[in-house]
Amino acid sequence: MIRCSTKVFAAFVCSSSTKTQPHTKPMMGSCWKRVRRLSVLSSSTKIAPPHTPTVTALASSLGGSTRSSSSLSSEDEDAKQLGSKRGKNAVKLLPSYLTDARSVEQYHPEDCPHGALQLSVAENQMLEDLLVPALSIPPKDGFTSDLIYYQQTQGRPQIRSVMSQFLHRTLKLPTPPNPDGLTLGAGCNAVLENLCFCLADAGDGVLIPTPYYAAFEFDLGSRAGLNIIPVEPPATTKFSPDDAGWYYPTSEALETAYQNNPNVKILLLSHPNNPLGVCYPKHVLEDILDWAESREVHIVSDEI
Repeated sequence: MIRCSTKVFAAFVCSSSTKTQPHTKPMMGSCWKRVRRLSVLSSSTKIAPPHTPTVTALASSLGGSTRSSSSLSSEDEDAKQLGSKRGKNAVKLLPSYLTDARSVEQYHPEDCPHGALQLSVAENQMLEDLLVPALSIPPKDGFTSDLIYYQQTQGRPQIRSVMSQFLHRTLKLPTPPNPDGLTLGAGCNAVLENLCFCLADAGDGVLIPTPYYAAFEFDLGSRAGLNIIPVEPPATTKFSPDDAGWYYPTSEALETAYQNNPNVKILLLSHPNNPLGVCYPKHVLEDILDWAESREVHIVSDEI
């Protein structure tokens, strides 16, 4: 999510299948001067080396240390209200079984014969001394013991640190985003669903400029229960249907769709547009950001 001047949010979804090129640079990157705090959703990020699994990152703050809830400004408190009810409740459902299982005193034939044999989680704690050497042979030098266990849900600290540097470099930000505010996940479809689940409740609307990737309807409707609202080209435009500008989402077109569906919480953009391949100019993005800010609508930028 990108936090702009007050309450508008956006998110990036990128893919390692697309190398960073001048004509395909992150859509919101050209507007970074308007951004105060950054959070970026990036699927299959361009930082991943060839043949590595794709990842998705959600960054929450632009540099600096993480502030406690007591130090949140009134603007931050307002921003917290923009999340969905179910998104806020979801964190309450996070299981504690892994922490509970690891806190049990483990059996050892000599050091702890009275300990427990932990069978409640799929972690080979008693085989660590055998697994780590076996997995550390070349070309896997540097394999550490923590790699055989469950990882942090938000991603390993090392990859989140690398992601922070990638965002800093690619978006030309003044300072790197705080790695502690990054969350990684696999797959654009799943991450888009998870993100929109947290930003909107079932029945809320998602604006998508036409034409759009047909699978968005399944990704956001099947489980998240969101309503896809097409944004048609503006009624008045100087462009013809043969020009790319015909398909630029304007504040006029967005407002028309919004007025017909006032329960809109998200504006989903693709950049380049799927299926047209159209890249939005800076002035179009600024127009979109101004409109979204005025309506307190989240912006999600799907950048594959």
